[in-house]
Amino acid sequence: MLPKLINLTLHLVIKEVDSVLEDCLKQPYQAAFSIQQWRHKLINCVLNQIPNYYTIIEGMKDLPEDPTILYRCPEEQSILKALIYKSMAEVLQQNSESISGDILQKQSSNNY
Repeated sequence: MLPKLINLTLHLVIKEVDSVLEDCLKQPYQAAFSIQQWRHKLINCVLNQIPNYYTIIEGMKDLPEDPTILYRCPEEQSILKALIYKSMAEVLQQNSESISGDILQKQSSNNY
């Protein structure tokens, strides 16, 4: 089996986005970023603003259980969370009409 190149930072950002969203209001944050397209846009926005770390995994090795090992100091987690909040606001602001339409569409499809 060929080795795989894995973006460790992606796993860290996903974990932190989940954590931040748990603390956010259902509307508009949880509703907007429960839609895959907007969640991906948020994650991409964050990843484009931070250094990314990669590893090569050979065979069936697992990823590290806790991606927070990438933090070099405790302040880095606070900085990443602040960046996630900032990126959430940017994505919502830049795409407000599309996101509103997607949320309404999702809510109407859930009611049927």
